[in-house]
Amino acid sequence: MIGSERLYTIRYGDVIRCAGTATRCQATGEGGLPQLFCVHTGRSRFQVVFNSYGVKVYDLRPPNDGFVSDFALPGEFTRNGK
Repeated sequence: MIGSERLYTIRYGDVIRCAGTATRCQATGEGGLPQLFCVHTGRSRFQVVFNSYGVKVYDLRPPNDGFVSDFALPGEFTRNGK
C-alpha cells in the first residue's frame, strides 16, 4: 500500500461513495449472484456493474435499452491474486 489507503469490506445493501470520482456504489445481488452496482453521482449516462463473471457497462442515453449492456468485459475475479 502507498499512503493512507484503506480496505473496506462491505455487505449486501451497503453503499460506498468515492468523492474524488463522484461515484456511488451499492453491494447488491441478482439471481443469487453478488454484484457491485455503481453510478456517477453527477450528470452521467453510464452505469457499471461488477460481479464474479465480469463487468457490464450500461449507456443510459436514450433511446438505449436500459436492460441490455452496451459493453461487457468477461473475466473471473479472484481473491489475493490466486
